Amino acid sequence: MESGGQSEIEIEQDKRGPKKVPKVFSFLESGLIRRTLVYTVSGSISALVAFFLLPVLTRFLSPYDFGVVETFTALTTCLSGIVLIGGNTILAKEYFDLNRVGQQRLIGQIILLVLCSAASISGVLYVVEWSNKALAHTFKIEEVVIYLAIVVAAANAVIALTTTLLQVQKKAIIYTLYVNAKTILELSISLSAIILLGFKWQGRLAGIMVSSLSFAVVGLFFLEPIIDQSVLDLRNAKRLAVLGLPLVAAHISVWIYGMVDRVMISNMFDMAATGVYSVGFRFATVVGMVETAFSVAWMPYFYENIRLNDRQVDERIVRMTFMYAAALLTFAVAFGWGSRWLITVMVDSRFSAARSFTFLLCMGFWFSGLWKLLGCYLIAAGNTKIYGLITSATAIFHIGLTLYLLRHIGIIGAAWATMLSFAVATITTFIIAARLRPMPWLSALKC
Repeated sequence: MESGGQSEIEIEQDKRGPKKVPKVFSFLESGLIRRTLVYTVSGSISALVAFFLLPVLTRFLSPYDFGVVETFTALTTCLSGIVLIGGNTILAKEYFDLNRVGQQRLIGQIILLVLCSAASISGVLYVVEWSNKALAHTFKIEEVVIYLAIVVAAANAVIALTTTLLQVQKKAIIYTLYVNAKTILELSISLSAIILLGFKWQGRLAGIMVSSLSFAVVGLFFLEPIIDQSVLDLRNAKRLAVLGLPLVAAHISVWIYGMVDRVMISNMFDMAATGVYSVGFRFATVVGMVETAFSVAWMPYFYENIRLNDRQVDERIVRMTFMYAAALLTFAVAFGWGSRWLITVMVDSRFSAARSFTFLLCMGFWFSGLWKLLGCYLIAAGNTKIYGLITSATAIFHIGLTLYLLRHIGIIGAAWATMLSFAVATITTFIIAARLRPMPWLSALKC
């Protein structure tokens, strides 16, 4: 029988209330997916533009030039993390435990501490490099590249704080505009300098430096009202430093995974070999782009919810972790195999040997993505020291393994060492995190 245009079955369903979404898919009801999509699109624009410029760059830049650019990029990444002293992670972790006044005070104190750190570390590095040129000799690059790396690192630290603040405030659209405007400026200057003016690695570095400095200034204007309202409390600065120093150790350790192979290849082979390897690494960073986009959205969501100590919330977090791991693995395997064909089509034949490295490096980025998520559990439990210890120990393992494999199986040994080291770090972190911050890993799988 019909009643008001509804069948008896539909009326009965209305009485029982709305149909429940299975637990496995309950994460779709959160804003995490929406923010992840925004961050993925944002990160994709930046990463994919750089990715599809590889045919242009590998045509106008030699393997040596490409090696210099990749070495410079990796070096600035390391220095930026040292200058930050973990400020961006601390901000994401503590932001949701404070009221508005407390949040502004925390942000201001982190900014001032980072600016002091940038000034002091930059000064020390300038003196060290001026006196004996140790870094230039180690990385096999010109001295001016080291000086530029120090400047760009300080600028990137300010940019990182700006983007982290936008993340925790869930201003995804502003974040997207900020990040992609920087990318457009960087690539516009780089291509103009390389193609129109005939510069080589110098043109690419000019684009990176000008865009970083410009958007660091934009970031300071954005952060200025908070800085004006804040005073650097020395006691709280000490607390932030205690929390941040293990994260610096962790950052340097993670950086080692992406840089020590290039340093060793440059010294054991030559800079041209580093350039070829770096092209394979650049292809694999497409997987890194996906995992980074999710991590950017995941951090504020995770720290906001994990502190509730609610079993249902914990189950939802675990389910999302499992689904993310499976999705990223599928993508890493598919892109890893497909990249062998893409390299043949996209890059100059001088870089064709990069096909040998990409699948292993894609799998390495998969493990890296899992490691980032699992590391959040340790940080949430207040165990930044243990997290730093794990990353430091694994970095030592990575150095030894890379050296051994490079000597015995050649350049591809660096790719094997990267994948295996990230796998060891991921497994170790999971075992320790499961003990320090118990989660419903098994029960969360039930629908």
